[in-house]
Amino acid sequence: MSRLHRMGIVLVCALILTSVPVPEWHAAVMYGIDALPAMVRDSEVIVVGEVTAVAEPSSGYRSVTVRVIDLWKGVMVSELKFGISVARLGCDTSDAQLGETVVLFLGNRQAGDQLVIMLEGRGRMAVLGSKEERVVLLTLPTPAQLCAEPTRIPGKGMASGAKLSNLKEYVASVLRAETTN
Repeated sequence: MSRLHRMGIVLVCALILTSVPVPEWHAAVMYGIDALPAMVRDSEVIVVGEVTAVAEPSSGYRSVTVRVIDLWKGVMVSELKFGISVARLGCDTSDAQLGETVVLFLGNRQAGDQLVIMLEGRGRMAVLGSKEERVVLLTLPTPAQLCAEPTRIPGKGMASGAKLSNLKEYVASVLRAETTN
């Protein structure tokens, strides 16, 4: 095996085992190219929300409170809570920052009634930009119907993004297709 080949294997393993947010291509390897529509179908709740509180860990989870701005799936509430496990795998990117606006795909109830972010944190997508031009940073492979575009992340470089309105319509189309099948 060549030295370059070994270095490539080490690099791929390092990407898998670190908690650095993974690029879209890496998520494709981990979850498959159909991960986004599957996550839409499997989520119990999908919302756009603003993180209003992040509590210190208790019972193995940090409790996060989100003010719901827009409901895409589930039962309408003004705010909801979900948990982030303190003991996570290295590839788990679950997080919450006070004041951030995010699209959340929540499900897989664990620890009683606690909702968690789907797909080891890939179900948390940051929303950037002004209210008129909101862009969502995509964490999973982008289906062709959801026109992804390079998006600059302040201080972090480029990532794949989509207009918030386009992602909302895409989620609605996946849910419509699910109800007709």
